[in-house]
Amino acid sequence: MKEVKVTPMEKEFIDALIVRLYAEPDFSDVDLENIKDEQMNKYSLKVLKGVLGSLIKKKLVYICENGDEPKMYIHLEYCLWHMHPEWYLAEDAPTEEIELVTD
Repeated sequence: MKEVKVTPMEKEFIDALIVRLYAEPDFSDVDLENIKDEQMNKYSLKVLKGVLGSLIKKKLVYICENGDEPKMYIHLEYCLWHMHPEWYLAEDAPTEEIELVTD
């Protein structure tokens, strides 16, 4: 299992994202505003954008537009599907998993 170092805030962000991913594997309608509510509301959007940028650089999440909407949705990278309570059961779930290690 490959280890990737993340900060406690990055781990919290990923956990908040996973909780909000309710549909089929690789679908997301989660944006930063959704991440900020409830669990992550103690952080400003500016701070969350920085965390998001760091996670993108580490190839743990990615963003993309969803159709004609101007929003950018946050997706869990394939290598972390094993962390999702349902996606890890998908037929095409990754065989190589990544373990997140906090400082």
